[in-house]
Amino acid sequence: MLSPADVRALADGGHVYAATTYHGHGLRFPDAVAALRRCNRVSRDLRTDASGNIRHPEGFVAFGKTPIGQKVRVDFNLIEETDGLTVLVVTAFRVNE
Repeated sequence: MLSPADVRALADGGHVYAATTYHGHGLRFPDAVAALRRCNRVSRDLRTDASGNIRHPEGFVAFGKTPIGQKVRVDFNLIEETDGLTVLVVTAFRVNE
């Protein structure tokens, strides 16, 4: 299982990229990466479609803070590539936890 420490290590190691469909909802991509560098919680994205199928089988949801303290939710896919794991950020937005 992916841990917050794993997410922080991937972000610090430069293994985070924006998906071509990235939606920042008011957040720039570097802010999403900054939140991943401060990840304090991560879980599988278990949202389902109307038929009950998991919508994002490689999907995860992480929470962290930007350097100025904004709480952020980052939805991403974890992709296994020949040189290791890569985080592909799909969506990021501010939250009130």
